[in-house]
Amino acid sequence: MRRVLRLVPYVLSVLVVLGLAGCGVGPTDRPVDEGDAAVGGSANPARHPPEPDEAGSFEELVRYFLQASAGGSAQANERVKRYLTGAALAGWVDPPAEDPLSLVRIVGNPTPGVLVSGQGTPVTVTYELIGSLNDQGRVNEIVQLEQRTLTFWVVTPEGELNFRIGKIDGWPQGQLLLSQEGLLEYYDIQPIYFWDAGYTALVPDLRYLPRTLSDVQKWTRRLTWLTAGPSHWLAPGVQAWPVGTSSEPVEPAEDGTLQVRLSAAAAALTTDPEAARRLLFQLQWSLSTGDSDRRIQIYIEDQPITVAADSAAYRSFLHSWTYRREPKRYNITADGVVEAITPTTLPPDLSAAPPDGRVVAAALTTEPTVAAYVVENQFGRYALQIIANGQTHSVDLPQPGNNAEPGRPSFVPGSDFVLVPTGGPDGRLISVSTVTGAPAEASNRLLGVTDAVVSPDGRRVAIIADGEVHVAPLIVTPDSVTVGSNTRQLAAGRLTATAVTWTSDSWLLVAGMREGGQPTLWRVTADSVVAQDVYGDLGIPPLRIFDLVSWPAWTAARAEVLAVTDLGVYRFFNRFSPEPTVTAPFFG
Repeated sequence: MRRVLRLVPYVLSVLVVLGLAGCGVGPTDRPVDEGDAAVGGSANPARHPPEPDEAGSFEELVRYFLQASAGGSAQANERVKRYLTGAALAGWVDPPAEDPLSLVRIVGNPTPGVLVSGQGTPVTVTYELIGSLNDQGRVNEIVQLEQRTLTFWVVTPEGELNFRIGKIDGWPQGQLLLSQEGLLEYYDIQPIYFWDAGYTALVPDLRYLPRTLSDVQKWTRRLTWLTAGPSHWLAPGVQAWPVGTSSEPVEPAEDGTLQVRLSAAAAALTTDPEAARRLLFQLQWSLSTGDSDRRIQIYIEDQPITVAADSAAYRSFLHSWTYRREPKRYNITADGVVEAITPTTLPPDLSAAPPDGRVVAAALTTEPTVAAYVVENQFGRYALQIIANGQTHSVDLPQPGNNAEPGRPSFVPGSDFVLVPTGGPDGRLISVSTVTGAPAEASNRLLGVTDAVVSPDGRRVAIIADGEVHVAPLIVTPDSVTVGSNTRQLAAGRLTATAVTWTSDSWLLVAGMREGGQPTLWRVTADSVVAQDVYGDLGIPPLRIFDLVSWPAWTAARAEVLAVTDLGVYRFFNRFSPEPTVTAPFFG
């Protein structure tokens, strides 16, 4: 039986280093690099995909061709057609400019064949269709895995020095394909933000913003997305803008203030000073970043709206902002005792009220101090013990069976609740009040819940249920926390999951076993659109990963990931190494 302490949202250092900004992944001498902040726009100039003459090989030409549609629109179609010979153009069917892009994942590498006289050199690509990237910057239709093949016949037209594509076998007529590689290279993962059901916290809704746009176009695109409403799967847990709300292009004033102009329907968002502040804070997070405050002037039907708010007040309404600080260090000993790692000290009220039993999993916050311990007594029974304000509440947990244990607790920021997966084949996700100790069902229809980790923003949750990973909205009220009925499944069909953790608002790591019993590790976006198998890039012996915990990245910070494996705890900072001096370290 494994003994793992998994405290949310805490972690030590990294097992792996996964660059999130581009094409390559692999170990380096640094923690997990989350790339650019996923929370706002920069003043970067528009960036466009490469032209065919930039390709240095047949394989590179094909890769570039599958990136050339980045940004969509009629211009993307014209850019794609520049890769084709006259003969290929004669059979090309232009897709409607408003049609979505077909997002695909290339399996392996483009494979060149032998030159065939009169046809050229074949380059074969195996790919999987992910779904359709629409003008709202999201992929709504995640499709089942199905491998397909394209064969590109590459030629060097007479009188030219550079090669082109003379024919494509298997191309879906009237469509533009965009590779996942092109998505990561020429789009920003750009959340926009919606208020949760109780107007207590902002929730990120992942979108893909073309880098081909100017800054004004990017601001305008994000504002248009806000008026159109949240993604379908997130909608049950957040507040949409009034139906009929429209907007004009966003223009900066001379002093840099963004001028946001909304239609009369948006007046309902400014009915009182508090509502107007909420609208301002939502716009600041959606159009700006937490590190560079952006002034915004709101207009309703060209009438300016005065909002009384400090320029940085919006920050506190996104719980992810708290991950800027350094975490505190703790460990759980082989005897099931929680200890602090110098220079961190255990809060006095916890030292005075130790858990009654052997700790097997836990969560701890220090502002205010609340501990949630999953403990096992001498008879092998499990309970959740919550210690807060000098009081202890104990909740009996179901016996998981099959030599399993309950999963780690996960606090829901901005609420008085903690979530606990009860584990085993019949496992459920329960919520427990940290004030009264009262338990309640939270998992909706999911069964076999063995792991659950609340996102950095506190209004989404990643759940392992029956070996599959789901991301779902959390519906938080003063009296309850429940999992929304709409979920997104991550890395579906690729592994039987054993552990999951958030490395930022946008990204997760999922560990488990492939078919055939081989360990694997996937890096996946929270909307399941981008999924990469990174295990082979680690350069380590096969390790079965039972647990992942992380201190998620914020902007330029790097996520820190701790892996508990069948060979012990592994840590990565300046070097990859086991941690023999700790049993189950965590940050707080």
